[in-house]
Amino acid sequence: MLNYKNCKTDENTLFSFIVPVYNASKYLKKCVDSLLSQTYKNWEAIIVDDGSQDNSWCIIQEYAQKDCRIIPFHQNNTGAGAARNKAIVMAKGEWIVFVDADDYISSDYLSLLSEKTSGNDLVFIDILRVSEDGKTIEKQFMSKYAELSKDSLIRGQITGYINWGGVESVCGQVYCIKMILDTLILKMVKNLCLHLRRCFILNHMPFSTQNLCIIMLSIK
Repeated sequence: MLNYKNCKTDENTLFSFIVPVYNASKYLKKCVDSLLSQTYKNWEAIIVDDGSQDNSWCIIQEYAQKDCRIIPFHQNNTGAGAARNKAIVMAKGEWIVFVDADDYISSDYLSLLSEKTSGNDLVFIDILRVSEDGKTIEKQFMSKYAELSKDSLIRGQITGYINWGGVESVCGQVYCIKMILDTLILKMVKNLCLHLRRCFILNHMPFSTQNLCIIMLSIK
């Protein structure tokens, strides 16, 4: 049985942003600038260009030259799932934070997370969906799933049967790296099923939620 309660958090905890990029030059600078604005400074950002045909790769390289916490990687186009796979393997952080290239986060995002992750293994965070002009379209409340059992929550993540406000995304979910590497699993959607080291059959996977600690975090 797996126990992840050694996932501690203090001022030295390293968070790993994972950002897959494909033809995202329109949004990428705002995304990366929001990472650089973090008041919590101990992080790395692994930005994987998935064979973009615009100038996304050039933008990534420019940021990497300015800040050593930006780790660039370029690969042929194989999909966001493969890009995330590569970044997870490269990650050195205790926590994995998924951010898409058209996302941006508040400057206190990691600071708030660092206060809540200690002793937990998986954090769900409320998400604001906004239009291109910055107007809020919808707020997705992850906390509405707090009544689900841990087993149902995790299996719903893996199978995709939980509809996260109509948006199929791993963003808004922060994972203890030990949980990912030890269970070999992480839910992606449609053809983006992510599995590390080997494939698995859902009903027979070596995974127990008995000692898994989950928190729903509402960031105001």
